[in-house]
Amino acid sequence: MRLYLGSMEYRFRGEDRGFDEGKIVVIYPDESFLKVMAMRLFFLPILLLLFIPAGSQSISGIWEGNNEPSHYIKPERVVLEIWEYNDSLITGVSHLYYSRGRYEHHKLSGRINKRTSRVYLSEDSIISYKVGLLQVVDEGTYTLRLFKKEDEMILQGDWVSRRKRLFIDPTVRTRFHKDIKQEIPTLSSDNAQNPLKRVDDIQLVLEIDKKEKDSIRVDIYDNGEIDHDSISVYVNNIVVISKQQVSVKPLTFYLSVTNNEPYDKIRMVAENLGSIPPNTALMVITTRKRKYNVFVSSNFEKNAVVEFFLKDK
Repeated sequence: MRLYLGSMEYRFRGEDRGFDEGKIVVIYPDESFLKVMAMRLFFLPILLLLFIPAGSQSISGIWEGNNEPSHYIKPERVVLEIWEYNDSLITGVSHLYYSRGRYEHHKLSGRINKRTSRVYLSEDSIISYKVGLLQVVDEGTYTLRLFKKEDEMILQGDWVSRRKRLFIDPTVRTRFHKDIKQEIPTLSSDNAQNPLKRVDDIQLVLEIDKKEKDSIRVDIYDNGEIDHDSISVYVNNIVVISKQQVSVKPLTFYLSVTNNEPYDKIRMVAENLGSIPPNTALMVITTRKRKYNVFVSSNFEKNAVVEFFLKDK
């Protein structure tokens, strides 16, 4: 006879017999059941590896993706540049690129729930934008689920506009991916000793014409009253000014915008807070045809960052 216990099937050796109450019955699994169990035990370690919680890995880095078709104008690509700090908090920037050189750049804040692998992001303010005559810039929130594959991580979910319109669904499906091999560390709590691991506060994003990408001059002055602010400046994590005091005489360096990285960055790091915190400066950026005056501010928690990207055409 055969005895069914849940989804497992057993067969008694010998002839079929009934149960006698109070007697011990020894049962033996049949050959087909042993084969099934062997296959399950073989695949169990593989399944465990596949379902390691994705939230256990840092999500800091650059996420490339796009939106699915919706009532909104579809960008050619969407980029999330995010940093994780204090174990679960997030800061960063969202970049949306449209056809004909149009774009939007928004400051992000948010959090990650590592237990559920949920990521929540809010577009808090607009850094810069260039859109069509009839195009409206909306800010919204992302609710995303984090997945991990063999060589990449995936964020997938919804972006929801804060602006409600009649007959228009405010929800847009979206998906991003990041190479797991990206070496971008989680921000350290020891900010004074690790200035490059402070939160990046992106204060301006500049679109640079390819004809103006070389020999861009940057002058940094004290912003107002001289209060003995000292700074270091990095271009793409390479120091160009080290622990210099800002004054009426400019600190000057040059840079070229390249295609080697998605964005070239000037990062101003506060070495002290001067006599009037925070550490502030005027950054004058001069290309062949244009000049930009950027008022930047940094402290021991945040670095002031200006990003550059090349115009497509």
